[in-house]
Amino acid sequence: MFIGTTPLPPPRAPLARNGGVTGVLRSWAGALGDLVFPRWCAGCGAWDATLCPACTRAVAGSWRGGEGRAPALMQILPNGDEEALFPVFALGEYVGVRRQALLTWKHGNDAALTARFATLFAQRCRQLAPLWEGTALSVIPAPSGAARHRAGRFIAGHLAQAAARGLVAGGVDARAAPVLISGESAGSGLLGGILRGEAPGGGALGALPARLLTRAKHAAQEKRARAGQRHLAGQRERAAKGRGIRLSPGITIPGRVILIDDVLTTGSTLAGCARAIAQAGGHVVAALVLALAPDPRPANSRTALSLLQPFQNVVN
Repeated sequence: MFIGTTPLPPPRAPLARNGGVTGVLRSWAGALGDLVFPRWCAGCGAWDATLCPACTRAVAGSWRGGEGRAPALMQILPNGDEEALFPVFALGEYVGVRRQALLTWKHGNDAALTARFATLFAQRCRQLAPLWEGTALSVIPAPSGAARHRAGRFIAGHLAQAAARGLVAGGVDARAAPVLISGESAGSGLLGGILRGEAPGGGALGALPARLLTRAKHAAQEKRARAGQRHLAGQRERAAKGRGIRLSPGITIPGRVILIDDVLTTGSTLAGCARAIAQAGGHVVAALVLALAPDPRPANSRTALSLLQPFQNVVN
């Protein structure tokens, strides 16, 4: 079931009509800036638009459940059934216009595009306010690296501020709280593992000569093995990223929390956030994201127990 298919209002005119001399000067400055630095729609490339109306509607989407796509958010119950740690609401798939617009936003530093994304996310979050009526909520973004903070590209942070505004407009006592710190470091990825003497698929580098011989004799088998190694390495890296998340020193979070991120992939980041929050006394009731990436698990195996191990008891 999709939630929130009400059309978004058209984008506001970017220049004020009643700003006096200051407004006129701002209008002239904006017009001059558009001439010197013309802009294109982040979604389709249309001329002279930050995010054109058609792409705005496509990006805004409608709320749908996404936790079933994220193996790291699933826990195994005593009877063998799977259950999500908490629900995840997403506005749509990470494809097409939504993907292109989000990539443009993430890799640029466009204040107008940030404002447009924030506006549409706040409007959509207001639609969810009845779910938490009478509840005090901390709206906490997934952490990002220091470089993104310095560059003003803390995407989840912008979304958390917008979500809090939307929920408040809907009558919920909500506030944005960017209190999580990422444990990701330069040595956490594949290259870092090699420098620590680890083979990409696990084990020691001393086994590489034997692998080279095997590759020469069994090329087809080795191709499949390399694909499996990359898959496992990616799983380990995402899981390590989630495990390294922690709260800023001295922070406690009593009460209920909504997590915010841009794209849901395996769920490792959100699970790591929930783990840190639970250790500080908080309880995650839901997560809100802009987009859902394709399910990372093979089609014939939708359970990835290796990802679940670190997060089994994150949330009761």
